[in-house]
Amino acid sequence: MAIKFDDLVKKKKEKVQLEFSDISRKTFIESFKRKKNKAITKAKKEELKKELRRAKKKRSIKRKGMLLDSVHPK
Repeated sequence: MAIKFDDLVKKKKEKVQLEFSDISRKTFIESFKRKKNKAITKAKKEELKKELRRAKKKRSIKRKGMLLDSVHPK
């Protein structure tokens, strides 16, 4: 049984296509993981900023209260 040249080329192309799809799938998964991690860290940073703002507001309110107490003692 003779193997035709076209069949060999076709098989080779399919093999290359499969290898390429594996590589692209891996890179896609890796990039997705990177994006996910980036989003998580961004959310954490935003949360920390909010916490910091709240803390600053509380401190300024306390300071104002202390100043008012010193000006108008009870």
